[in-house]
Amino acid sequence: MEAHPLSERDICTKFITPAIQAAGWQQAQFREEVSLTDGRVMVRGKLAARVRNPEAKGGPKRADYVLYARPNVPLAVVEAKQARFPVGQGMQQALAYAEMLDAPFAISSNGSAFLVHDRTGLTAPTEREVALDSFPTHAELWALFQQWKGLTEPTAVALVEQPFHTDGSGREPRYYQRVAINGFANREENELAWKVDFKAKREQAEAAAQPHWTRAEALNNQASAVEGEMRALRESIKGVTDPQQRKAAEDEIEALRPQAEGLRVQARDAQAAGDRIYWPIYNLDLKNPNGPDEETHDPDLLLEKYKTLLGQIQETENSLKTELASALAHHFNAEGDSEEPQA
Repeated sequence: MEAHPLSERDICTKFITPAIQAAGWQQAQFREEVSLTDGRVMVRGKLAARVRNPEAKGGPKRADYVLYARPNVPLAVVEAKQARFPVGQGMQQALAYAEMLDAPFAISSNGSAFLVHDRTGLTAPTEREVALDSFPTHAELWALFQQWKGLTEPTAVALVEQPFHTDGSGREPRYYQRVAINGFANREENELAWKVDFKAKREQAEAAAQPHWTRAEALNNQASAVEGEMRALRESIKGVTDPQQRKAAEDEIEALRPQAEGLRVQARDAQAAGDRIYWPIYNLDLKNPNGPDEETHDPDLLLEKYKTLLGQIQETENSLKTELASALAHHFNAEGDSEEPQA
């Protein structure tokens, strides 16, 4: 079939969709013409309207294909172009949409081949052309996604695969809400992985240092026993007035003192030897990279946070005003359309 006269939608129907399905993708694992944004709301005076033309600046954004690992986990965005364009003509658009969805792969096609861009950096080259009959499989992309996100534990994969809560309305989260939810799931997995690694490192460090610590404990116990003898001797001469008896006990105490001190020194050295092994392996000062930031009391940093928060509040207010203006415009336009024309 001659592809050059075909429209973009024909390219999708006759070439791209069959290639995706031939690679083993099930119908439920990809969607076509996926709406990402509704278009910017333009306000002029008291009137507000949403940009409906997808070709116009601020218009609605729609991906030709989105491929999913699970219903809530995008794997790839595929952008189609007519055959008269190069195979990579839609790559910039695919990359923009993939970044919006936090999908690891952006793919462009003109019906003759596919240009695949790997945003994870795990494959080389990062961007490669593949034939129509060599479209990446679901298993290949899902394995790279898990490696990219560090999903190493089955519990983490189960967390990511967990479906979104639904209120029965049938409405889906917007793309940025989906990214935020998946990001939280990934943070939960990273936190879990960090804790597992943290525990393993601690056990490894303790095993290596334990012989030295055991020796230090034994030496300290011996020193305590000697010091106990010294205390008993002191107690034995309380109230004793015989100089010879007192001197004999004091001489014995003085003889025991260096023995006790020597044992304490050896115990400290053994403890230090264990610590020198332990701390390089397991550093208690190592901060969890996936944990919450510690609260600061630095006035300059607090002021900077305050300014950032004010900016976020202002953005939210502006967004609410725009949405309200759009709703009011729609309401008044609907009322005007419903009025009966006067005779």
